[in-house]
Amino acid sequence: MDLADKEKAEAEVLAVYLPQPLSSEEVEALVKSVIAEVGATSKAQMGVVMKAATERAAGRADGRALSAAVGKLLP
Repeated sequence: MDLADKEKAEAEVLAVYLPQPLSSEEVEALVKSVIAEVGATSKAQMGVVMKAATERAAGRADGRALSAAVGKLLP
């Protein structure tokens, strides 16, 4: 039990230094801006949008969340 408490305390300290994850609204806004920036008009350009969105998210968004947003926003 003592070891588990120690691990929890360490995890809480480390969490302060990790980047805060983006909310679903922030992910959607980020993807919209990337789509406009690269001029994507169809799902055929999903790779270009995903690459730029992943770079811009800088580890603050899960790849699945980004992919879902891109798929939803591209016709």
